Amino acid sequence: MLEMGQAVGRVLAPFSCLLKIAFYKEIAMLRNVHANERWGKAALLGAGLLVLPLSVNAADDQGNYAIRGAGAQTCQAMVDQLGETPGLLNAYASWMEGYLTGYNRFLEDTFDVSPVMSSREVAILVRNICQDATDIRVETALARLINLFAPARVQAASPPVTLSVGDSTLNIRQATLQRLQQVLIERGYTDVEANGRFNDATRDALSDFQAQQELSATGAPDVDTLIRLLFTETE
Repeated sequence: MLEMGQAVGRVLAPFSCLLKIAFYKEIAMLRNVHANERWGKAALLGAGLLVLPLSVNAADDQGNYAIRGAGAQTCQAMVDQLGETPGLLNAYASWMEGYLTGYNRFLEDTFDVSPVMSSREVAILVRNICQDATDIRVETALARLINLFAPARVQAASPPVTLSVGDSTLNIRQATLQRLQQVLIERGYTDVEANGRFNDATRDALSDFQAQQELSATGAPDVDTLIRLLFTETE
């Protein structure tokens, strides 16, 4: 099934001052929902509505393009399907990997448009947007999430770092870890070095920050922590 959508722009422009303020207000609303449905849905939807000023250089002369595969489904269909068959999340995640790769290929000054490496976690975030915007298409929901992530995109080649903290293992790009460390320094964690290496000082700082934010104080730079650090203003 082919559906026509408005083209997503390819070249990022800076936020205006007012857009930044509104953006941070929306991001500040992010909260846990429950263990299997994290990252506040209303905040994700609201932040996604704040479209970055992008210029279009793709699609037809009317700004339309064909949506293929899982992205052509309505959000309502995605929510219903995952409610009946949770394992289908992997199929949606696989489609999203291809979509994100396309962005990485054609967006200027971008190595990875998403600071979140796990495609399953990206799919969960998109599902949360879809639960509050059931009439839009899955592709549109993912495009909103990409707009949300744009300020934290990885702009130059950066290897993944595999971290093991307690019982959890996660992957994060070295550039994203370095950015998290810089934000921690700006928040007063002066023992941290912004070197892209995960050590005791970084773990301790993350654990303290998580406790302050009423998150699980694991010391791991998980998605909840990444969102709170990268998308909220320094106090």
